[in-house]
Parts: sequence; structure tokens; C-alpha cells
Amino acid sequence: MTSIEKIIKRIEKGDAVSILAEDSLVQILNELLKYEFIDLVGDKLVVTHKGREASLIGIDKVLSRL
Repeated sequence: MTSIEKIIKRIEKGDAVSILAEDSLVQILNELLKYEFIDLVGDKLVVTHKGREASLIGIDKVLSRL
């Protein structure tokens, strides 16, 4: 499982706090926010429709094309 997949899984489980505890994941989190694969709704991170679609294809593949 890639770091991106770990982040997505943690967000889906509602465990975003653990992402912030790992410096290596924070940079990836910022990239996912930048490309709108995830969003901050209120005080909660959520995977966007665009993020779910990219997960099906492979977020790494989608990011490499951007």
C-alpha cells in the first residue's frame, strides 16, 4: 500500500489526526488537497468525488499525469 493509499484509507476511517503526526504524510496530504482529491468540510477531512474516481484508477497514476 502506498502512502497515498494509506492517507485515503485513514481519511475514510475518520483517522486524519494520525496523518498529521507523520511528517512524511503531511506533504502528500497537502498535494491531495491541492488537486482537490480531498477537502476540508467543517473540521473533518473527506475524500472528494474526484478523489474517489482517482482511487479507482490509481491516484499515483493520476498525479503523475498532472
